[in-house]
Amino acid sequence: DSVLTGAFVPFGVATEPGEVIKGVKLCGGSILSFNPTDPMGTVETHSWGYRNLIGLAWDKTTGAMYAAENGYDIRGSRPVKDYLDASLRVQKGMWYGVPDFSAGREPLTLEKFEVPDSLQAMVFVSGQPVGKNLEFVIDHEASGLTPPDPSVVLGRHEFNSSPSMMDVAPASWGDMAGHVFIAEWGDLAPPTNPLRGKDPAGYQIVMVDPSTGHLQPFARNMLPGPASGQGSTGQGLDRPFDVQFGPDDAMYIVDYGVVTIDMSKAPPYAYEPGTGAIWKVSKK
Repeated sequence: DSVLTGAFVPFGVATEPGEVIKGVKLCGGSILSFNPTDPMGTVETHSWGYRNLIGLAWDKTTGAMYAAENGYDIRGSRPVKDYLDASLRVQKGMWYGVPDFSAGREPLTLEKFEVPDSLQAMVFVSGQPVGKNLEFVIDHEASGLTPPDPSVVLGRHEFNSSPSMMDVAPASWGDMAGHVFIAEWGDLAPPTNPLRGKDPAGYQIVMVDPSTGHLQPFARNMLPGPASGQGSTGQGLDRPFDVQFGPDDAMYIVDYGVVTIDMSKAPPYAYEPGTGAIWKVSKK
């Protein structure tokens, strides 16, 4: 079956060029703030225009705010062949560009973001097919939106690595104090990206120096990919989701455990109970 569907409307509802979609305060793809003593009376949009935020963190020394975002997938009605996932510097009041800008905050109208026509749905304008090219969804000038500056990107993570929860290293971590540590949950190819091949992405903890944007692995398995894929379940990282520094200044990593692709299921993922772990990383 097939159906016409527009942007920012319920699935199956068509839209027309120039149509104004009324915004809502409690919108998805946003960071909201509120006073917990009066949530609905004080809620406001801190920033918006994200694809899929997972983690937030603050540097308690500088007050800087960071977020981890899962970038685009090569699936659905608007697949995008992105080049990275991103962790971001969060600035109040800013629109971060989704759905018209990449994880690196480049316009999706650039040819490099196109995927093969066999993986794309036909685009219709005023009921007429116009091909399968990526075009902007939003009229930015009419909407009063300013395209995001790429400088908001904190770390450039491998495409499909799925940066998730994050934390900032305390002063006791010496030269690494103030660095942002991010759990990369790992890819879910092929359902999320049939073009990926067999090379895994993620499955590690990375750290980013906010002063330079330099990203490097901090904790990972000796070979790329999850430990369970190497016959070493429970002896290494499988699906690291959260990283936090405890009151003892040690790093704690929450690991989902074994997650495999099972194309016979909907959704096509299988989670193995009893395989998760909490890892502790201490200075020696």
